[in-house]
Amino acid sequence: MGKMKNMTQSERSVLIGKRLKELRVEARLKKIEVIEYLDISNSAYRYYECDTEFSTNHKRNLGITIRNLIKLAELFKCSTDYILGLSDEKEITR
Repeated sequence: MGKMKNMTQSERSVLIGKRLKELRVEARLKKIEVIEYLDISNSAYRYYECDTEFSTNHKRNLGITIRNLIKLAELFKCSTDYILGLSDEKEITR
């Protein structure tokens, strides 16, 4: 199992945010490109990808919909399990 085991909700949110940022940077995409792809607001995406400093100063709920989770996995060509921290493998195995 991935890093999610024995993590607090706050730690899980931070891990998901870090993974989303890492995937976006690796894909050489700007935030606005991902925002437009998902058809969500800038502030909504900020909660998806917010960093440790932001999360320690604010309570937050990622609220990633299943639809957007799937779209992010397709965009970044990885599994939803990787985004969620349930797997440490980025590549989709079939």
